[in-house]
This record gives sequence, structure tokens and C-alpha cells, in this order.
Amino acid sequence: MSALTCGCNATGYDPKSPEDDGPSAPKVVKVETAEATFDTEVKELSSMCFNAAHDGFYAVSDGGKVYELNLDGTTRNVLYDDGEYDWEGIDWDGSTIWLEEESESALYTLKNGKLTKVVEIEIPDGGVSGKGPEGMMCKGDTIYVANQAQPTRIVKYCKTTGTVSGAFDITFTKKFLSDLCYDATDNTMWIVDSKAPAFYHSTLDGKLLATYEIPLTLIAQAEALVIDREAGYAWVGCDVKSKIYKIKL
Repeated sequence: MSALTCGCNATGYDPKSPEDDGPSAPKVVKVETAEATFDTEVKELSSMCFNAAHDGFYAVSDGGKVYELNLDGTTRNVLYDDGEYDWEGIDWDGSTIWLEEESESALYTLKNGKLTKVVEIEIPDGGVSGKGPEGMMCKGDTIYVANQAQPTRIVKYCKTTGTVSGAFDITFTKKFLSDLCYDATDNTMWIVDSKAPAFYHSTLDGKLLATYEIPLTLIAQAEALVIDREAGYAWVGCDVKSKIYKIKL
């Protein structure tokens, strides 16, 4: 299976994301506490999304397992278990679970227990070992794949055509892109950075709208993010402590 690359002539790649040209500066919120904290059995919790019923989460670990968790962090089911894979991203597109594997820079699907490799995606001007694909989200026919660092770049993959349709850099953080979450309430994107540490609200092309700063004393390494705007909460997963933090937006 050949890798898909993204070049400026073929895909409209722009190495700079749009500047914030709005009338007001993005807001900054300092997260002080979590409303609740839940333990999980997910070692190296790397990414989460709401499950199909929206009453729990799908979650992945670096050790090759794919979980379905209850909202309190307890395990409802282990959907896939194979230590061969280094899962760093997961999302549900309405019919299928999509997975992102870092060592292969590849996207997989998991449906009815069957794992299928779909495509390998080469990050333009990327390729630093240990700083590859680290988060993803589905938005209709498009999958947004985040490169962790060097560069902090997001690549867009079209499921229908099987091609990369574009890429852009996230310039408001120079740390890590650790996970992505699509927000259907206003067609925007949320990003968590485990090294800042913070999570961010932005437009789909990378214009910063808000920053939520997280103290390291609260979350040691924030690597997974689920946003529920209707309920007014962010769910943040910690890689090193295998915990989920419920934070009021």
C-alpha cells in the first residue's frame, strides 16, 4: 500500500494557518479544577471520542487495545486487543470507528470486530521519529490527521476519493498536537496539547478562538480530548495516570 503525500501544487498545502483578523482577541480561560475525576484501565490513554450511543467513550492505548468505556471510566468492552499497534487517535464517523496508528502513519477502520488498514499518510515536511501522527477527528467525508510536532501540522484526508485534500499548520502552539475533537455545534475544532499544557478551540482552518490553560498539578499529561458543548463539558484523558477529567467549559 503506497503512502499518500501532500504537496503544495496538488493539494493546496499552505504552511501557514490564517492569522486572527477578528475584532477581538481569543479568550484565555485558566482551568483551576475538574468537576470529577475517573480512573480507567487504559494504559497510556492516547485518544478518546464519544461512542455510537453517546453514553460512553471509545478510547485507545499505545499498547494496541481499543476500548469502550462508560462515562465513569470503567470498561464496558475491549473492542480490539493486539500489542502490535501503536494507536494514537480514534473517532466515530457515524457508522465506523477510525483509528490512527503512529508507527505506520496510517489510518485503519474497525467495524464489527474487523480491523482494516485504509491508507498511509505522509506528513509534508514531517517524519521526525516519535513525533508523528498523534490525534485525529472525523468531519463528514474528511478526516483531520494531526502531526504531533516538527511540524505541528494537520493533514486532511478525503474518504470518498482516498486522497489528501490539504494541510495547514497550527501556529498558536509550538508544543504538541495530542488529540483533536470535531464540534458540530458550530463547525469548529478542539485541540489538546500535552506539553503546553492546554486545550484550544479553533476554526477548522486553524484560527484560534479560545485557550484553556491546564495546570500540571491538575493533569500531568493531557493527551485525549472529548468536547460536549451541549452539556458544557470537556473530558480530558491523562496518558501517564490513565485518568479522565471532567472539566466545566
